[in-house]
Amino acid sequence: MKLIQYFAVAALATSAMVPAFGAPIPMSALGIAKTVNVTGHPYNTNGGGGFSAIVDGFATTVWCVDLQNLISPGSGSAIYLANVTPIDTWLLGMNSLVRKGTETVWSDGNTFTAEERYKAAAWMVEQYSGFPNGPTGTSNDGDLQNAIWRMTHAVSNGGSAPAANANYNAAVAFLGTPAAATFGHNHWAIISGVVDSNGVLQGDTRQTFLVEYVTPEPASYALIGSALVALGMLARRRNS
Repeated sequence: MKLIQYFAVAALATSAMVPAFGAPIPMSALGIAKTVNVTGHPYNTNGGGGFSAIVDGFATTVWCVDLQNLISPGSGSAIYLANVTPIDTWLLGMNSLVRKGTETVWSDGNTFTAEERYKAAAWMVEQYSGFPNGPTGTSNDGDLQNAIWRMTHAVSNGGSAPAANANYNAAVAFLGTPAAATFGHNHWAIISGVVDSNGVLQGDTRQTFLVEYVTPEPASYALIGSALVALGMLARRRNS
């Protein structure tokens, strides 16, 4: 009975770590040529916001950071291969449809690197209602999406980015803080456009997304270890 109670408490502790949106994907879902299936659009914000998706077999929520390209959830075109790259190992030579390295020709005129821009975008996603850092109401969500699009829109994409607003200015200020250097490490990844089975980009221009992923924490290992010890004790008791 005590063993059952132990696992019940462990399950509750684990469920408490799951966010209001889809759970983060595991590290095994990161890499090249991963199957992405965008299934719905439950958190529609100005046509962007959060999409429900299955990434390498794991249900999650992916976040729009792409003003130029579109995707139709649930359609055949919403199932494709993409590279899922951690934001902190996102290097110049890696395949993705988004800008890289020292690209400076952005619609907003600032000279942030692409990595800084997508860190800022992830930081703003975490300000959406429903996230721990976000408000309880949704009144600011639309302005947040516009700020994200402004931050990630390059001149070569064509068209014009939304105007600057308070959320965009706050993200610019965030990039000037020490915390920005490591923000999103071991937590946020970028989903590229369509690739072939080797991870090489194709001519297709489907949306770029951000997605959360999770790395095992020491506490998780300790919990698993304790559970294995408990199972071993139970097996020994049955054999004695």
